[in-house]
Amino acid sequence: MGTKSACRRGLWLSEKQQITILWRRKTSSFPNGLRLRLPISFQLAPKTGFCFERIMKYRQLDRIVSLEPGQRIVAERTLRPDEEYLLDHFPRFPVMPGVMMLEALHQAAIWMIRTGDDFSSPLVLLREARNVKFGDFLSPHETLQIVAERAKEQDGLITVKATAEKDGRVTVSARLILERSGSVDPPETGTDEDIIRRARKQFKELFGDVQFTTTPTT
Repeated sequence: MGTKSACRRGLWLSEKQQITILWRRKTSSFPNGLRLRLPISFQLAPKTGFCFERIMKYRQLDRIVSLEPGQRIVAERTLRPDEEYLLDHFPRFPVMPGVMMLEALHQAAIWMIRTGDDFSSPLVLLREARNVKFGDFLSPHETLQIVAERAKEQDGLITVKATAEKDGRVTVSARLILERSGSVDPPETGTDEDIIRRARKQFKELFGDVQFTTTPTT
């Protein structure tokens, strides 16, 4: 098998590319062992390695309400009663796991950054989540309103202030530290260009034609 070959749901990666992804996931882990999730998900395929999927299984944004590329995004996420993990979390009190509410903030921040750069960076990696606070549960049929805003950018790291609310009550808030990155594969492999192309396609498939807004200058 060559460097790339088609698979039904995405792109198989070569052995070298697999090592690159594994290395990046390892170095982007939190000290407590929590591993980051990238905007394009990875699925371990028997014998052949990772496959880029077109749609994330655990997408945490249903729609984008407003988007100022690179600056601010407002999105929504409604918890459906048939989501499989609710059978265990919890059988008599189904609520969205806190880590998934935090992931909603993460995904919103990534799309805000990606659109601000016109998808020029192949990857946007989560380096740290600070001041994470949970304030309320999210039950089936309830909707989160997620807001992620750029706070600052320094030394290549982007700080995003993110919150999620339901009915005006904060369910989770955090400051996320993210970094743009490439795959570190040689240019001739075309990995970065392919990731960018797939990210653009994924954004369109998930959210359709989103109208961008801009902040008036004074």
